[in-house]
Amino acid sequence: MAALKIWERRRLAVNDLNYRGEFTFSATGETALLWRGTAIGLSDLDAGDIIAVTFDGYVLESDPAQLQEVIKIQLLDDEK
Repeated sequence: MAALKIWERRRLAVNDLNYRGEFTFSATGETALLWRGTAIGLSDLDAGDIIAVTFDGYVLESDPAQLQEVIKIQLLDDEK
């Protein structure tokens, strides 16, 4: 689970307890955005939302680290 911060231009920063440090990634038009199996828009995500991120590729070792090719973002909150 990750706490979500939304930056301008919809660049997202993730701080995940399962990883060390802070991560950044970008959602593209091809990134699936889901809540309870239903498609949602990027505008449906708010700061502080709990999310799960599925990605492929390398994690760039920068500060903050960068996730490559985000495939899916799932909103885990019970209510929206």
